[in-house]
Amino acid sequence: MRKIIRTMFVLAAVAILPACSDSTGPNQTVTGNYTLISVNGLLVPVVFSAEQFFTLRITAGTLTVNSNNTFTASATYEQTLNVGGVKTTDTVTCTGTYAMNGNTITFTEANSTNANCGGVYTGTWDGENALTVDFDVGVRALFEK
Repeated sequence: MRKIIRTMFVLAAVAILPACSDSTGPNQTVTGNYTLISVNGLLVPVVFSAEQFFTLRITAGTLTVNSNNTFTASATYEQTLNVGGVKTTDTVTCTGTYAMNGNTITFTEANSTNANCGGVYTGTWDGENALTVDFDVGVRALFEK
């Protein structure tokens, strides 16, 4: 379960990384506030994992990419026990730094007391208002301004 939560959190964090680019267009900087739109092509809210004992659903995510090459990422998820239907909601927030090379973004989460933080992820900025982040093999998130 910890890996599932970590991956979900990472999805949110990765989208926040970008901060600068040499792209041209109306939005020439990656900095700004992004909202999680989809995971693996499915619109949020989305069932992220269905395990034997629980179902994990991502209900929201945000990314803030700052001009000083730092970011903050948040993901809100809902876990429902398959027996009894008990539902809990939690939000995980991670911070870190990012670097850009063209439109490719690499962000590094800071290690913290939160076990869900501490990963390194890559993504692509479209040069305007969308970030696509690969959190893990087969886990791709789309964030938009």
